[in-house]
Amino acid sequence: MTLTASWLNSQKPKLKKYLLFNHEPTPELFAILTVYFIQGILGLAQLAVNFFLKDNLGLSPSQMAALMGIAAVPWIVKPLFGFLSDGLPIAGYHRRPYLIVSGLLGTFAWIALATVVHDTWTATLAILLTSVSVAMSDVIIDSIVVERARKESLIQSGSMQSLMWTVSGIGGLLTAYLGLAEKRRKARTGGRRRQEKMNQVQGMGVK
Repeated sequence: MTLTASWLNSQKPKLKKYLLFNHEPTPELFAILTVYFIQGILGLAQLAVNFFLKDNLGLSPSQMAALMGIAAVPWIVKPLFGFLSDGLPIAGYHRRPYLIVSGLLGTFAWIALATVVHDTWTATLAILLTSVSVAMSDVIIDSIVVERARKESLIQSGSMQSLMWTVSGIGGLLTAYLGLAEKRRKARTGGRRRQEKMNQVQGMGVK
């Protein structure tokens, strides 16, 4: 155990240099990277939502487009979240409470989508809440990054941007890989179902 702890301590400078681009591993940095990773991998959740709307709720492409248009509204009014956090602190804090609220709101909305949403109206409300969650966390995190940049050198702020977009890119790559795997699985499942139906029809014809 002692050797393991000693080895981990000896590797911390390397981890900080190569994984965090020489940034201190603080809770604030973890929050920033978490939000950017979620934004990168959010396409996978969007793929699942599309399947849910199309396969479970039976929505047409035009209905899905209208629903997604409603879900885009929080991104249009995103600056309002920034004004709200600047002008209305909670317990003396301008950023942290709103980041926590956005996380809880998104968690509630995604759990609702997975469990209790069974019609178009509740699906629209849940998807709208997920959009509010992401838009709010995005503007809050951007505000935190701007505040950090004012205290850092150009090199540090540049490496911070690189780290953020690297994490977001990793999320995007995971989305592409897992999304392709899910589409292939859907295609195989659909092919098997069509073959089973054809076999049933042929069997009825033989009888």
